[in-house]
Amino acid sequence: MNQTVNSAVSLRLSVTDRCQLGCTYCVHGHEPEKLPQDRVLRFEQMMTLVRTLKECFEVEKVHVTGGEPLLRRGTENLIQMLRQESIGDIAMTTNGQLLAPVVGRLRDSGLRRINVSLDTLDGEKFARLTGGRLDATLDGIRSAIRAGMSPIKINMVVLRGVNDGEISPMARFGLENGLQVRFIEIMPIGPAAEWHRDLFMPSAEIRRELAGHFTLTDAGRAGGESAGVADIRDAAGRSGQVGFIASISEPFCGQCRRLRLTCDGRLIGCLACHDGIAIGELLRKDTAENRRFIMDAVRDALGCKSASRPFTQARPMDKIGG
Repeated sequence: MNQTVNSAVSLRLSVTDRCQLGCTYCVHGHEPEKLPQDRVLRFEQMMTLVRTLKECFEVEKVHVTGGEPLLRRGTENLIQMLRQESIGDIAMTTNGQLLAPVVGRLRDSGLRRINVSLDTLDGEKFARLTGGRLDATLDGIRSAIRAGMSPIKINMVVLRGVNDGEISPMARFGLENGLQVRFIEIMPIGPAAEWHRDLFMPSAEIRRELAGHFTLTDAGRAGGESAGVADIRDAAGRSGQVGFIASISEPFCGQCRRLRLTCDGRLIGCLACHDGIAIGELLRKDTAENRRFIMDAVRDALGCKSASRPFTQARPMDKIGG
């Protein structure tokens, strides 16, 4: 167990399956069943996986997710625990609705970068798509900017016929505010599998739309996290970057070293794989024997990555950890 494998991994920790929004591609109009609290892992139990991974891998990044992670009380305590374990790259993905009042606490706990889900800049459309308030998310973004978070990334899931007319406005919003916008292909996961074909828009088409309004220069791949990034410049001379997560049209499985831990303790190595490996009971009791079993599960999860697999994930993203 003490021999380090010459490879880095990235871990996404889902701290809750609860979310106050109802994004159409995630819940599709039905009220999802929530886990009872006694089935949700404590932060210290999640840290057992982090410490176990560190024994055999370089843990490159830990990304705190949900549901909506800010719905779980004390999420900043988990960030402090990660800092104490010398995790150098800690991120969080949030819908931003609750971000403004707590961004100072998150910064003080050691969080320096944040991703905010934002699919539209139109208030009425935002309400239809999510059931939330656009101004709350924008307040959260502005608060993160004032708090010195960097980078701040905007995650936009592009939906054909719904928000595809906002690709260039969203990129401009990023340039004007010093944000990096990431354009994400919708995946056929959970409820979205039913109408994925109608809403899907490939990254190549998104790039062509942007190229009609901005100067784009290919900046290479993004460390296995996405299909690539591009330098972007507008007519006013503002420059920045945009990212493209093309899980469907340009799969990057060969470079992916991402693992996901759901809040109830399922280890998922690939969204196009099965429902994950149950390790929750192993995490609840930290022993040398359990750590060996956990590492066996980690190797199995990493081994399931394959570009040729169809998406078979039945869980919606709020149950997986976005």
